[in-house]
Amino acid sequence: MIAVTPDIYADPALPAAVEAGEEIMRVLEEPGLLVREKADLSPVTEADMRAHRVITSKLLDTGIPVLSEEGRVTPYEERRKWEYYWLVDPLDGTREFIDGTGEFTVNIALIGGGEPVFGVIYGAAGGRGKASGTKSGNPPAGGSQPQPSERGNPHIYRTAEKRTSRPADRVEGEFHKVLYDGTGRG
Repeated sequence: MIAVTPDIYADPALPAAVEAGEEIMRVLEEPGLLVREKADLSPVTEADMRAHRVITSKLLDTGIPVLSEEGRVTPYEERRKWEYYWLVDPLDGTREFIDGTGEFTVNIALIGGGEPVFGVIYGAAGGRGKASGTKSGNPPAGGSQPQPSERGNPHIYRTAEKRTSRPADRVEGEFHKVLYDGTGRG
């Protein structure tokens, strides 16, 4: 059994999301964006694959399996034994990325017992992100939505602004922790 605590999931996931976002933005600066089709006919780009590699390299160190949209398909018989796993969409909004709208995100979630316990959504184009999760690392009682009465199981809400002059490994100081107090205001 893995002891899942906020430092286990937040420490690798937050910088991984930002570094993946930086890699995505580098691809935008390169000439000649190559777009391929996956088996389901959805598009995939070099940005999807680079973001996938950045994220998985950071998350695998946690000892928690990674299930990524751009990774290998893990058979259900293996996945169903996972107590916890990372669920990753390295570039959510590939069509928008291709169109140059800036409306795409890096998505990383930690799933435990079939419920989300932590998630990061990072908008690479705007350099902003949000993260949320349970303080205990366990799925919230009664579902995944925080309830005002859950003071014994507070939720962590973080926001970030990535300054282009700062390296991604310093993002930790840019995510601000606020405990859910039942008012929605932190």
